[in-house]
Amino acid sequence: MARIPSLGYHRRRDGSVMITRGCSPVRIVPGTDAPALLAELTQEDPQETLARWATPPSRTAA
Repeated sequence: MARIPSLGYHRRRDGSVMITRGCSPVRIVPGTDAPALLAELTQEDPQETLARWATPPSRTAA
């Protein structure tokens, strides 16, 4: 059975965090939001946290 690549992250020099899947970038979390992501990673399951942050919130028309 093929292994599903897990999510990972890299802190960048500009303060942002790049979320990756395998070796491919999925999303860049801006430096203003990065501290919240990093705090959640220490308190919750890292894979679930990264999956939640990797998916931008859906926007509905008002």
